[in-house]
Amino acid sequence: MMASASGERRTAFAPWIIAALLAAVAAYGLLGMTRAQSDLEDARTERINALKQAEDAASARDALRQQLEEVRSAQAAAESQRQKIEGDVKAASTRVAELQKSAEALQGELDKAREEIKAKDAQINEARQQLDAANSALALVDGRAAGTQQEIDGLKTRLAEAEQKLAAAQAETEKLRAAAPARAPSSP
Repeated sequence: MMASASGERRTAFAPWIIAALLAAVAAYGLLGMTRAQSDLEDARTERINALKQAEDAASARDALRQQLEEVRSAQAAAESQRQKIEGDVKAASTRVAELQKSAEALQGELDKAREEIKAKDAQINEARQQLDAANSALALVDGRAAGTQQEIDGLKTRLAEAEQKLAAAQAETEKLRAAAPARAPSSP
């Protein structure tokens, strides 16, 4: 009887532990994204000063900042939702057995979601590598102030593609992360 109650307690908190782990993964991804943003903005500032063709880069930077603010807003909403759900779990402690069955069923879905998040993180890393490559190429252009307009246009295209890939991967990752807490067990 005592072992069963302990097992039921552990199972009742399993969804919250999973939610905490997902929040930690999201925070880690956000930290990495913020570092990449900082590097990208430094490269853009150098290009603005050296080449005087910064209107396109400034617009892209502002769009990325807006996306970052949207991500932060979504993260705050997710945290608020997590706190509300935590309160609901405390109120529903008498239904632990039902939640245990639902948690076991959702474990498979959670594993699948983790794999999808890993795949999206790989896409984000690839996009970051492309951004780094574009930034390296821009640094070479900065060193050669007499560079041709074709080289500048090519770098802008690569940078825009990398930013689009990064934004798409981030949006997909956020969808998956937002979907994982939304799959919390519901009462039958």
